Amino acid sequence: MIFVATDPRNYEVKMTDECWYNHILIEHPEMNGRLSDVKYTIESPDFIYESKYKSSSHLYFLKELDEHSEIKYILVVVDINSKNLKGYIQTSFIVDSLSKGGKLLWKKS
Repeated sequence: MIFVATDPRNYEVKMTDECWYNHILIEHPEMNGRLSDVKYTIESPDFIYESKYKSSSHLYFLKELDEHSEIKYILVVVDINSKNLKGYIQTSFIVDSLSKGGKLLWKKS
């Protein structure tokens, strides 16, 4: 286990070694060196959406500016068990918009 973070809804979200080293760093090399950003995205997201395709997948978005001052988002996809308020990170990468999100579940006020 690399870390356990608590989201604003009090869900406990875990990042496994397997996910970080064998998926995210291989499939999404832009995330190299950004582990703390992934954790912060869980702890303090700008938005949490339900996936359009799988209701147990929650999409955490954190807004940031890239080197050209264009808005980008760190996206962290978490498989959630709503019965016990726990989840596991499935992937994380950078996106240009919130278009992957379905139903809005939570928004930073």
